[in-house]
This record gives sequence, C-alpha cells and structure tokens, in this order.
Amino acid sequence: MPRVAPKDYEAQRARGSRDAHDARDSRGAPAPTPSGSPRARLAPSILFARLVSAGRDSLPLLILGVAIIGVPVLVFEPQGLPRLRSLERDVEQVEAENRALEREIGRLRTQVKQLKDDIGTIEHVARTEYGLIRKSEIVLQLPRGAAGSAP
Repeated sequence: MPRVAPKDYEAQRARGSRDAHDARDSRGAPAPTPSGSPRARLAPSILFARLVSAGRDSLPLLILGVAIIGVPVLVFEPQGLPRLRSLERDVEQVEAENRALEREIGRLRTQVKQLKDDIGTIEHVARTEYGLIRKSEIVLQLPRGAAGSAP
C-alpha cells in the first residue's frame, strides 16, 4: 500500500475509502486476513486489550459480589458481631466498676483528710473501732439481759 500523507489519509477515510486494513466482507464483518499480515500479528494484543477492558468493567461487580457474600460471613461468625457485642458488655461492666471504685477512692480520701485534721473524727474512730476511753471516764459493763429488764 502506498504511503499517504496524513491529510490525504483523512480525506480518503472521510470519503469511505477502504484499504487492506479495513477490508470487510458482504455482511460488513472484517474480512479474514492472511496469518502473515500486520493485522493477524496484532490480534493477540487486541484480544489482550479487550480482556483488560472487560476485566476493568467487571471489577466493580466482582468486588460487590465478594462484599455481599463476605461481609455477612465475617459479621455473623463467632469472632464477628457476637464477639463485638460481648466485648461491648464487658467494657460497660468494667466502666461501671471503675465508677464505683472512683467513688470509693473519693470517700477514702475524705476520710483520710478528716483523720488528719479533725480531732472529733479521730476520737470517734478510737472509741468505736478500738474501744479506747479517756482517763477520766469510767466504763460500766452490764450483762446483756440486764439492760433490757431495768425499771
């Protein structure tokens, strides 16, 4: 085929001219080419390009299919959603326990401060927990039955 200048080539294409690379049979399908022609050598690369294009077009559908099947399997397996709910309950329980311990720590800090600063608190603890009395006090021990029968 003779070389055609780009302008002439475009003009020929616009007029509908067909060259050896654009040969078609009576149905409009591309005519078969001999195996040694450039078109026959390009066929594998065209096929590969079509495969790549089809793969690129079907990739989102493939990902969607995997997600539709995979997500429920991962969510409902024993290490999935049931495990998550169990861990959330454990976290709530530990947080409630932490709040109770923080209240206890606050109460104990207040008690420590009172024991350091307040004489009345110190005396109360000494009398109730240790049974201590002042030197000027007299302790009377009554039998338990006698306390209820007094007139």
